[in-house]
Amino acid sequence: MISPKVSIKKSPGFTFAVAKIRFWESKLLTTSMFYQLADSKDLPQLQSILNPTAYASKIALPDFDDSIDSEEFATLKELKSFLKDYKFIMPFFYKRDFHNLKLIAKSKYTNVEADWLKEGFISKEIAIKVIAEQDLTSLPKIYRDFISQIWNMYEKTDNWQIFDTFLDKKLYEQILNVTKEVSFANRFFKTEIDLINIKTLIRCRNNNAQADLFSQLFIDGGFLDKTFFIETYNKEQIDKLSQRLKFTPYDILAGIGTEDSKSFDYEIEKRCCLVLLKYLSCAKYTAFGYEPILRYVFSKNNEIRNLRTIFVGKLHNLSSEEIKARIGPFDA
Repeated sequence: MISPKVSIKKSPGFTFAVAKIRFWESKLLTTSMFYQLADSKDLPQLQSILNPTAYASKIALPDFDDSIDSEEFATLKELKSFLKDYKFIMPFFYKRDFHNLKLIAKSKYTNVEADWLKEGFISKEIAIKVIAEQDLTSLPKIYRDFISQIWNMYEKTDNWQIFDTFLDKKLYEQILNVTKEVSFANRFFKTEIDLINIKTLIRCRNNNAQADLFSQLFIDGGFLDKTFFIETYNKEQIDKLSQRLKFTPYDILAGIGTEDSKSFDYEIEKRCCLVLLKYLSCAKYTAFGYEPILRYVFSKNNEIRNLRTIFVGKLHNLSSEEIKARIGPFDA
């Protein structure tokens, strides 16, 4: 039902881009490299292992998180520079912008660490200025409207959760709108919405939250509607959710949800990532078009996510086995 249908046809506008992407793919870290990094004794040794890779001069200690984030943005920025039509990668810029919008929205009521800001369509400089001066005029009108709406709602409800919930919904509205004429990308993000809703439902149930809370957090636009989830919400119906998931592309998530909280968080993220990688796997065989580019962007982000997990694990003195349990998948 949700499996992608890719039309393999020549698209001259993407010929150069796909050729470049194929070269970049050859530079992605291998599975064995990730396990070698996990086995490293400390951060300096980890960095030395990365020296022969594309990350050799790009990751600086101790500010590795900023370095990794800069690498993610640099990839998006370079792609945007040589693509005539880049609407299918705009969602990745939106995600960075909406991360900043959450911080800007909260800045009116609390002290916000500007160090957490990300570079996107909105520059860090503009976001910092907005936070410092509480002046939204530097933002695009639609972003100004979003934040103004949240502030108004918060004044009435005094509920911190409204910031993240409202902006998550608006983020995916923007994403689905910008990709509506790009079928493969649109279906990818619809799949992502379903995965977010599945994770939200399981977490709500594990925390004994009422179904009303899940309804508030539910993001519209995926392939699975709210009824699918509400009918399986009750704790005693956990098996029913598993059975229903077996008949969807999300069967790998069936049965998950009973683990302890720490292992659950990592395991469900890995399984959700695998679903998305499998969806994108057919792009390996597309010679021309935007599909291989979308696949590369996600694979690069996944590589960065795994690198960050390893760095954080080393920083907190986790064992190699613990780190290896948290990383992956690497490809599909």
